[in-house]
Amino acid sequence: MSGFTYPTLSATIPLYNILIDHVENVIGDVNVIGDENEEVIEDVDNDESEANSGNNNENEWSQIIKNAAKICRLKLLEYYNKTNYSYLISTILDLKLKLQYYKDNEWEDELINDIQQKFLSMYNKSYAVSIQSNQTETPNKENSVMSHVFKRHRVESSADEYQIYLSLPQLDGNDDPLEWWKNNEQQFPSLAKIAHDFLSIPATSVPSEQVFSSEKNLITDKRNWFNSFVNRFNYK
Repeated sequence: MSGFTYPTLSATIPLYNILIDHVENVIGDVNVIGDENEEVIEDVDNDESEANSGNNNENEWSQIIKNAAKICRLKLLEYYNKTNYSYLISTILDLKLKLQYYKDNEWEDELINDIQQKFLSMYNKSYAVSIQSNQTETPNKENSVMSHVFKRHRVESSADEYQIYLSLPQLDGNDDPLEWWKNNEQQFPSLAKIAHDFLSIPATSVPSEQVFSSEKNLITDKRNWFNSFVNRFNYK
């Protein structure tokens, strides 16, 4: 998630879901272990208390893990709820995930439709540009029957970019979505623009922080000190 040579924003939602599901499974498992241990402890005699001290320790550690997992879950949900539609849109544009990710993970149909409508609204408003309006045509071919046929076909293809994209098979896990969009930009000109804008967004601030940290190898603290410039040139 801290990388900068491949898309990371599209993996944010899936990663949060994996971590939250894992923590919730741990909480559930610990609950079961704790209940079983409590039943065993209630049934033992005082004479066997020393032999069952291991069960008490296990129950104590289970409770500690349970509490830690609950705190972890709250922290994950805190940041998960801060995600916006940029994360959802980038997931759709990642061919390893697409809209199918939400269906495979049994998201509610109403929520999936809401995500798709937000995507299409942004797509139609800011990116879906008719090829016909950008096309320069020569006057002598304006009334050509074939030019009208092909022109109409291109405009319809532009409007159907999204549906055609959704019908394509998903990529393997090691394939780079940005590389795919670069290679298929001619077929999906409008969607490719969205993909370039959203998939290039880093999921964390680590890449930008690394840039500032690496600058110390090029510019020393003394050269970077503005006061030294002022004093040297007596600038006022």
